[in-house]
Amino acid sequence: MSITVDGREADSFEPMPETHYWWAWVNAPDQPGTYTYEVTCQGDGAPVTYAPVEVRVLEPQPEGLSATMGEVTLDGCEVTLPVTTTGSYTYELQVWDNQTMLDSIVWDTQEDTTTVHTWTITGRPRRTFTDNIFFEVLINGIDTGARHSLTYSDELGDECSAATPVEAELVEDASAVQPGQTVTIVGNGFLNGVLEKEDIDVTVDDSDTWIGGQKEIWPTRPFHGRDPFSVTATLPEDLAPGDHVLVLRGSASMRSVEIPITVVPPSTGSVG
Repeated sequence: MSITVDGREADSFEPMPETHYWWAWVNAPDQPGTYTYEVTCQGDGAPVTYAPVEVRVLEPQPEGLSATMGEVTLDGCEVTLPVTTTGSYTYELQVWDNQTMLDSIVWDTQEDTTTVHTWTITGRPRRTFTDNIFFEVLINGIDTGARHSLTYSDELGDECSAATPVEAELVEDASAVQPGQTVTIVGNGFLNGVLEKEDIDVTVDDSDTWIGGQKEIWPTRPFHGRDPFSVTATLPEDLAPGDHVLVLRGSASMRSVEIPITVVPPSTGSVG
């Protein structure tokens, strides 16, 4: 394993034997700025480089910074949070659900000002946490005391989850697929993270016939998340030529998306 910062190697190490987990500590650069970190893994095959992550190093924190949160309002699935800050610096608004951070919003100020942020509900709150969602403002990772808790119903969480958009497309040419062909569908928007996976059902023309997707065992109820996914489906052998729609549904999130396809007759080969 090797870690690079702006293309220069910062550290290299061997992962722990017989495990898929690893961790490493790399000192932040001395000078303020934005730096690109990459991790490359070398195994038996070709090296694999993980998507780059940008890390921002800030100027030293000035004195007298503070933050307060104004009246938080809920309109449908959208939460509005006005934050009043003092001083010129970088602030962060974190959104938490129980022990999971759902979102992080970072912004810069040039003077004393009020910045209005919005956050969208995309699932049920966790039942194990009294205050379903809480918001807090931090400076360099330190809580400023500006925070607010929000409670909402499971029913609203379900409505907001179902309304969350899903993006999906075929890897193959959607304008020329054939009956019996196996296709790959990629996109993002379902629950497909490390701790939150769901069944994804693929059907044709909104029928009850399952032709592909993924079968998982959790979650039993919708949580927050919009994760990348990749599933396969096999078109029915008797699917008539013409325009059809592939329908993808998430069993826990209740989200769905449609992909138009055009089915063409099977190739019969050339006649000599």
